[in-house]
Amino acid sequence: MIVVEPVPADDPRVVPIIEAHVGLMDATTADPDACHRLDLSGLLAPHITFFGAFDRGTAIGIGAYAHFGEWGEVKSMHVLAAARGNGVARRILDAIEARARELSADVIRLETGAAFDAAIALYRSAGFTPCGAFGGYPDHPLSRFFEKTLSVVSTSSTTGRKR
Repeated sequence: MIVVEPVPADDPRVVPIIEAHVGLMDATTADPDACHRLDLSGLLAPHITFFGAFDRGTAIGIGAYAHFGEWGEVKSMHVLAAARGNGVARRILDAIEARARELSADVIRLETGAAFDAAIALYRSAGFTPCGAFGGYPDHPLSRFFEKTLSVVSTSSTTGRKR
């Protein structure tokens, strides 16, 4: 059974996956100016919620959410090769989106590499649409930017409005 839960980024069960992710990003991004992955120290920042995906207690994936007030960002998603194709990335993305909603973000954004076709397909299937560069990212030909508006329905019976 696959479980996705918040864990500290320095949890020894997930550190090898972070290291694999950093290595993959560094090795596959042709231009260092287009590589925006976070290392372990970046993933420990207070505005980051870090998630581990576990199959019977064994770490098989990671993901992170960076919160910036009215908007948030998907960061550092990675699923081990042996676990791909089983919906793990979707579960991580769902957990990230739930966290964004919990923190009342209106929009969730992400940057990914232009060469990561499977990631782009996942984001599109989850309702993300292309957008421009955001949050200080340069508009680079090797980067793709996406966003998703999160409609949060108010539970107040007096207003009955979405926010």
